[in-house]
Amino acid sequence: MDNAIEIKNTNNELAMPVEFIDVAGFDDLGAEDFSLPRLVLVQLQHVHEGAENHHGWYYRTDTNEHVESPELLIIGIAKSRAMFDDGFSRDAEPLCRSDDGFYPRQDFIGTSVKGYQIPGNCASCKFSEWNEDNPPACSLADNWAALTNEGEPVIFRMKGSGAKVSKQLKNVIRVARARKRPSYIKLGSAKEVGDNGVFYVPTFQIIRDAPPEDMLYMAKELAGINLASRAAEVADLDRTIEREAVIREYSTPYDDAPFPGDEDYPGEPEGDDIPF
Repeated sequence: MDNAIEIKNTNNELAMPVEFIDVAGFDDLGAEDFSLPRLVLVQLQHVHEGAENHHGWYYRTDTNEHVESPELLIIGIAKSRAMFDDGFSRDAEPLCRSDDGFYPRQDFIGTSVKGYQIPGNCASCKFSEWNEDNPPACSLADNWAALTNEGEPVIFRMKGSGAKVSKQLKNVIRVARARKRPSYIKLGSAKEVGDNGVFYVPTFQIIRDAPPEDMLYMAKELAGINLASRAAEVADLDRTIEREAVIREYSTPYDDAPFPGDEDYPGEPEGDDIPF
């Protein structure tokens, strides 16, 4: 027993050995083995339990909790694209998908979609272009990785009606990075009325106070790991699970809405192509 590694437990904290101990078999895991919780802005058309009393709040997919104004430390961002066929289906598979918003996944390049061959980059694809006043068939999203006040990683996504807010958040983070300050924000929402009815769009406020110690500690531990980017690699996961939890009810006036949709816009279901 002279060569045994002694691990002491002090103040109920687990003391780990200095040497790195790898986890055998971890490299053999696939994308389907990973997932991160998401924060979804609750719309009028969402029908998961408790949704009717929490419109404009944020639904956490792992705990089924509703949070009115989550406080978050931003730690990562990744773009993604996804296109689905028209019409709603819980088991719908993507017609095309990109993990970075620039290049389709390799298995989609060259495939025929509605008589059109998917090119090798998103910029030259007709499905990424606006058609008169109609948005692109392929939806571009900003996937933000963040930590809660308890130091737990979560993902929230902004696209469609939230794209303008996401751009504002990028500008805020640019200033924060220049000043070497953490990007600590509080999410919120605002009710708007459009041609398709009433819906909520995301908002945010900068928090001037220092983040909690647990949050900062975990952020340092995750430094260099872009969780949003990692999440884009697991984009096909838990589709059915999240659709059952957060899905719009197809009834008037939303019967003609396309699928999948923007969770921040009325008449479209919560698109869970990035479940994290």
